[in-house]
Amino acid sequence: MKFITKSIKILSILFLGIGLHSCEEDDVILPEVIAEFTYTVNQETGVVTFLNTSENANIYMWDFGDSESSTEVNPSHLYQPGTYEVVLSARNIASPYKTFSSSITIDGSDPGTGGNCTEETEESIDAADLNITFQTNTPAIIEDNTTFSWIDNPDSEGSVNTSCKVGEVVRANNSPFDNIQIDLADKLDFNASEGIKMKVWSPIANTPVLLKLEEIGNSGNFVELSQSTGDANTWTELTYDFAATASPQFDKMVIFFNFNVADGSTYYFDDLALYGAGGGGSGCVAETTESIAAADLNITFQTNTPTIIEDNTAFSWIDNPDSGGTVNTSCKVGEVVRANNSPYDNIQIDLADKLDFNSAEGLKMKVWSPIANTPVLLKLEEIGNAGNFVEILQTTGDANTWTELTYDFAPTTAPQFNKLVVFFNFNVADGSTYYFDDLMVYGAGGGGSTCVPETTESTTAADLNVTFQTNTPPIIEDNTAFSWIDNPDFGGTVNTSCKVGQVDRFNNSPYDNIQIDLADKLDFNASEGLKMKVWSPIANTPVLLKIEEIGNAGNFVEILQTTGAANTWTELTYDFAPTATPQFNKIVLFFNFNVADGSTYYFDDLMVYGTGGGAGGGGGGCTGAAVGATAFPVDFESCESFTSTFNDSGSITTELADNPAMTGINTSDYVLKVVKEAGTNRWAGFQNPFPNNFDATQTFKFKIYSSKANVVMRFEVNSDPQSPDSGNPGPQFATITNANTWTEVEINFTGIPPSNTGLNQLVIKPDNPDGTDGEVTSSSETYYFDDIRLE
Repeated sequence: MKFITKSIKILSILFLGIGLHSCEEDDVILPEVIAEFTYTVNQETGVVTFLNTSENANIYMWDFGDSESSTEVNPSHLYQPGTYEVVLSARNIASPYKTFSSSITIDGSDPGTGGNCTEETEESIDAADLNITFQTNTPAIIEDNTTFSWIDNPDSEGSVNTSCKVGEVVRANNSPFDNIQIDLADKLDFNASEGIKMKVWSPIANTPVLLKLEEIGNSGNFVELSQSTGDANTWTELTYDFAATASPQFDKMVIFFNFNVADGSTYYFDDLALYGAGGGGSGCVAETTESIAAADLNITFQTNTPTIIEDNTAFSWIDNPDSGGTVNTSCKVGEVVRANNSPYDNIQIDLADKLDFNSAEGLKMKVWSPIANTPVLLKLEEIGNAGNFVEILQTTGDANTWTELTYDFAPTTAPQFNKLVVFFNFNVADGSTYYFDDLMVYGAGGGGSTCVPETTESTTAADLNVTFQTNTPPIIEDNTAFSWIDNPDFGGTVNTSCKVGQVDRFNNSPYDNIQIDLADKLDFNASEGLKMKVWSPIANTPVLLKIEEIGNAGNFVEILQTTGAANTWTELTYDFAPTATPQFNKIVLFFNFNVADGSTYYFDDLMVYGTGGGAGGGGGGCTGAAVGATAFPVDFESCESFTSTFNDSGSITTELADNPAMTGINTSDYVLKVVKEAGTNRWAGFQNPFPNNFDATQTFKFKIYSSKANVVMRFEVNSDPQSPDSGNPGPQFATITNANTWTEVEINFTGIPPSNTGLNQLVIKPDNPDGTDGEVTSSSETYYFDDIRLE
């Protein structure tokens, strides 16, 4: 199925003239009403979903262009094939209507019934054979900050849900816990059925959908399971495997779409039904052993034995909510509900004796998280001496399933630690619920492997090699704390050395860093660049290495590289170009650059490498001056570039540069680098007038790399020079979701006015969401562009 999203600016605004009167009273200046909307077209079904983006209005009148109308805020409308002029009139009680119009073309075949849907033939709202198919508008829906509608299926073309009728839920964006509720006449019996299934359509990929079952009149008696949808804008069938109870208990269903996120999106659901022939949930396996002694620690929750210290958390001893898999079939587990007060909510367990990792290899624990790839930090401390501790961070797997995590602690001369502190979703403020079980020692002895002692070290610029053999280089701490420590993870192949540097960020600024001053200047005619090994708790961490001239901070160069998997060492290479004479004698390291962060990072083996001649050359692959691009595609491998920038305040610059990450979809050598400084107009951007007109009805494609996640790019096309009689299409927007990775973006300009006499200029405005022209940027960001083409 193909969706086309269109975002357009105002085509016509009626201006209200306010007469001036020679009286003593002050005039009342009312906010200007702006009418505007965007829409999404399902060409196969003919359904158009409108998003009202008007400002300062609360009364709306839609003319759909086919003799039908609506006063809804965000209506959906079913069209027959054809072209329609849609007009939105918007006003408030103190102003006349302002209008905005756009032409919509439907080219699908026979969308009159919402596609080739399958009529529903059965339905039941009885607890014994629940099957809500929306054959009729049957179930009474309780709306809690939501609006429910019984509608035609807007997407019946796929294989998951071809039925004709579905339920629509529009969230009011008032609370992270907006929901709908369905009360049943009888209680659900999971001895007679296995669980509940439901089909969900979400506009957001991987949406968490929480299904909570309660007892009417006793809301404290409940169970809940969360499952996640798949791709955006498609149907997913979700399965909720509820455990059987001695007698039926639950007769209320509460559904949270995009649970725990304040959200104003529209969701669809269908076929909410019981499934399975009996015995909801899998049969759990009762625990038979348990120990809270340090020597043979084995917390299985056979009984509610260990005393749990709650630090902004609530602990409960509960039935295993998910015993059907292979990782954890036990009957009892521990539940931890985070209070969302701090990124460091935790639970603590004090032991009577100290853990001995000469006798055991480490600790294992099973964790169930509603969030994929959740970081779980296990910290060991000495009671009464919190400064004596070790900690290891591991990451869960898929969401809503059990994962067994292994923490391989190195042995110490004598046992030291008798307190366990567990952080679920470490360093993230979070109100989620987590489960854990089978926290135990494992292995027969000698936790950890053997490290390799360092044998060389140098802090001179000519042969720089910071190996931490000794605590040698003076580290300047800028909102960070540096420590010289034992390598916490020397078991892999990248870094087996015994000593490393630890950097704790204070979460005060996106630019926390450490600095190392050298006695002499680095010479990249004699060496190729710098290498460094980095251990990060976060996958794909951007690590910026900046080199400066001491006393002249404006003379610097910087390169950003990215680590690999979380909780492992990665060697990063920084290939610096040679200069006529050595210039730089200060090294500045930013771990997780441009993100406010309180995590702990390790680094080692910071050294020069190669025998001479770093990357060299001028800007990118250009040995002369950059010139404006003359034709598509623009690959930035030579001197053709986008050289024209525009702004009022702040600064935006372009230059040809080396590819910062020659991986994934972009392995080319050179790209366009754009730096937009903090305090720059959001509307500031760059542009290029081509000598000949291009066909803007084709698809523009870009490869974009951003230092900022979830940044919105604004794209425009116009004429240079611009004839006053020639109209241009409205701007288009694209969100770059992930930072520090190459992303392919496609842009389609539609609604080109008949008055347009030709288009030859492409304009790009980084970090310029719709409606932000009056703002300035809050941070300095770097963007890279490559392979700009028309197809």
